[in-house]
Amino acid sequence: MLNKETYDTPLYPYESEGFSFDDDFDPFRASIPRRCSSQHRAVRRRKKSHRFRNFLLLLAGMYAGLLIIQFNLGEPLGVKALISAAGLYKGTHGELDLSNVQVDYLIDMNSLDEQLSSVSNGYFPSDEDWAYFEQTRAAHPELAEKLDLLARHIDSFSQTALRTVYLSPEKTDFVLQYPLHVGEDTGWNGELKVKKGEIPFLVQYDTRWGNHIYGSGGMGNTACGPTCLSMVASGLTGDGSLTPPYISDFAWQNGYYIDGTGTSWALFTQGAASLGLRSWEIPVSKESIRSALEHGAVICSVSAGDFTLSGHFIVIRGSSDDGFYVCDPSSIERSEKLWSASELLPQVAAAWAFSA
Repeated sequence: MLNKETYDTPLYPYESEGFSFDDDFDPFRASIPRRCSSQHRAVRRRKKSHRFRNFLLLLAGMYAGLLIIQFNLGEPLGVKALISAAGLYKGTHGELDLSNVQVDYLIDMNSLDEQLSSVSNGYFPSDEDWAYFEQTRAAHPELAEKLDLLARHIDSFSQTALRTVYLSPEKTDFVLQYPLHVGEDTGWNGELKVKKGEIPFLVQYDTRWGNHIYGSGGMGNTACGPTCLSMVASGLTGDGSLTPPYISDFAWQNGYYIDGTGTSWALFTQGAASLGLRSWEIPVSKESIRSALEHGAVICSVSAGDFTLSGHFIVIRGSSDDGFYVCDPSSIERSEKLWSASELLPQVAAAWAFSA
């Protein structure tokens, strides 16, 4: 048995080196690599081996637990889910790619003023809608001239127009030209520039298809759902022909547009399956959304709040430890922002995960 006297032997000449012992000294914890006997070194090796084995068993147990949980949720399992569960999640995000976005509406104010004089929809806004308009004008003085033009010809527009500039002032040029060009298509059959596995950012009010009819009006006002599915389908498959107008026509022709309501949620399950995608509804939580992003993409239906006054669809394009990045088909500005989970998730009414 090891004891203090053992160290008086020539094998352990510590006393001659000024080394002294105290009652708490543990020879097995001391750093004495060149003074240890082969027996002591073997003991240390066994301890290291046991620690490594226990670490591996811990990882295996965590992975098995995730298998059980995700099997019950009906979701595919990814190794990155283990990293997330271990608290080491760093997320995926990047700068917003605008290479597939064209919103360069050319507005000639004098010509537009004259043309709008001949158009009337018989609309007059409610006090509530006038309030939205006044809030927009006060917050965006740089748009004053264009908003004044809209107000002068208010009967040429609609409630949707006023609410659109309130929620997305960046769409003002689209709104101003809309009464004159709704129903026109300019290059909507063109393909997108996509890379398989990367979700492109697209907007529903793009100059190429914003005036294309979907349901009750032009896509710029009505096609947030098809535009979201276009982002996901083209990105996951790498098929640049799955453009927003293509998906809009597909949705309308197959009964996924409901008059008075908008895009049916069935577009993201039954409709997605017809396009060769796998999709499933997921819980609205940080963990489930992050897990789904590791395998593909997520589309959310959002209720009244920062994105809409009634209902809207967005894509979640990535996440970080601090929140989520979205692709809002109605706003570049909102798509460049990092949304905290506490800001975003209370507005989400439902969420679907997608994989190719």
